[in-house]
Amino acid sequence: LTLASGVVLGSVGAGLGVFGGLLGVLAAQPYLDRIVGRVSGPLEFPILGIVGGALLGVVAATLSALRPARTAARITTVDALAGRAPRPRSAARLAGLGVGAIAIGVVLTGVGTLRGGAALPTIGLIGIVFGVLASIPMLVAWVGRVAVGFPLSFRIAARETARYGRRTSGAVAAAAIALAMPVVAAAVMLTDDAVNNATPAMAESHMIVGLFGNDEGAGGREHPLINELLDKVFPDASVATIVPATYDSDRNPLSSDDFPAHFEPRVNFIVPGQRSAAGSETVQSGAVYIGDADLLRALGVEESIPDLEMGFAIAFDLDFVDGDVTYLFQRNPEQSCLEEPGQCWLGHRAIPAVVAAGPVLGVELPTMVVSAERATELGLIPAAYQEQLIAADPPISREQLEAARAIAARYSGTSVLALEDTRFDTSLLRVAVVVVSGLLALAIVGVALGLVGAESRRDQAVMDAVGAGPWTRRKIVGSSALLVTAIAAIPAVLIGFLPVSIYNALTTPALPIVVPWSTIGAVVFVIPLFAGAVGFATTRRPSSSHLRRAAV
Repeated sequence: LTLASGVVLGSVGAGLGVFGGLLGVLAAQPYLDRIVGRVSGPLEFPILGIVGGALLGVVAATLSALRPARTAARITTVDALAGRAPRPRSAARLAGLGVGAIAIGVVLTGVGTLRGGAALPTIGLIGIVFGVLASIPMLVAWVGRVAVGFPLSFRIAARETARYGRRTSGAVAAAAIALAMPVVAAAVMLTDDAVNNATPAMAESHMIVGLFGNDEGAGGREHPLINELLDKVFPDASVATIVPATYDSDRNPLSSDDFPAHFEPRVNFIVPGQRSAAGSETVQSGAVYIGDADLLRALGVEESIPDLEMGFAIAFDLDFVDGDVTYLFQRNPEQSCLEEPGQCWLGHRAIPAVVAAGPVLGVELPTMVVSAERATELGLIPAAYQEQLIAADPPISREQLEAARAIAARYSGTSVLALEDTRFDTSLLRVAVVVVSGLLALAIVGVALGLVGAESRRDQAVMDAVGAGPWTRRKIVGSSALLVTAIAAIPAVLIGFLPVSIYNALTTPALPIVVPWSTIGAVVFVIPLFAGAVGFATTRRPSSSHLRRAAV
């Protein structure tokens, strides 16, 4: 019966979860781009992932009910009628297993990361999470022991929490997993934001204008959009053409079986880097562009114009140069890149290169520039699709950006891109994750407190008999909700922040470790206080019939 209950509850919960998730996604779709701060694209429903998640929920619920079912099967009728359950497993023993699991998880994550591959790091991170969760019963028991100095309502709440530790520990573990989600999301998002903001995608004075499919040429400086932008928005700005380099079909032909007729493969450079402890070699690579003096002036590196005219490739990062050279991919025209991807490249061709005398540019701007004469010597030609770079002085203001967008909207097949378009504000998304996770944790805590309250009706009847009023009962229930949620917040922070930090530190040491203090504060303080307030406000005095049945 207990096992069947687990299967039924798991099936119902999985069904409700899938339905609620799909409904929530459909409801949020109109606002999704604004929430995540970027164009998210059309919705896709991975049937395999949805069905797999539902089956995982059913299996998890069944396995969770397996041990209680076996325990219930061994209880005698007399013990069951007397309410005597088998002695639970020692919390200290579980805590010891948890500490061991954390240590093993850290070791496996480190070894797996250094060796490469995802299996060992995944097992290690799961071990860390399991170790933290296994320590929860000890934490619950500890709270019951140190509650002597608490106010009366907190002492009673702590006593009931520890007394029914088997039930409350499961609720604390479930709530901890729910509350860990915003910590994980915030840690990942803030780390990405720190990396992206460290090197802006472009300068504040730059705007890239894309012209798609125009008869007069995509990169023409005489396009009406360019003229209108210069006349009405940027009268003092300079304009340069961004020209990606592609292969000269006579010197490096591409098979029509490899690429569609309109496809123009970009020319890339590659620079070997340092060899990691795992033995893998890091490389720096990027696209090669064909430019002139106007482009270097627009990019703010006019001091490098003589080097460009002397035939040097101008690199915009020190890592893009190996000594005084960089390397171009050389394609083998006799091999298909689709059929034999490992054999279609002849190797790397070294060309003289120098680092630009100016700031490091962002990912939206050229990374390596060669002159038209040098490109001809290398067998490179300009790509058909080109962009225009507007360099304004002073930096582009918000009003200028809005005006440029309004003008570009009147020309089909055009786009404008400024620094503001490359920055994503994830604060709204982080708040949404905190709210959803907090509501889920409150639901879990509410169910646990309801079950504990049902088991402690006799104690409630005694309290009412000695004159405890509704105010006292409200304070006890509110204290219980606050206490259970606060206990869940402690492992939630560890589960959410520790694995992410360890993984980032081992895989990418250069990544900053950003502590999501605001999210941690919301999880540790705001959500428990809100849970206590909800428990206090929604508690009602039990009916007289309930009190009579509890007193019998």
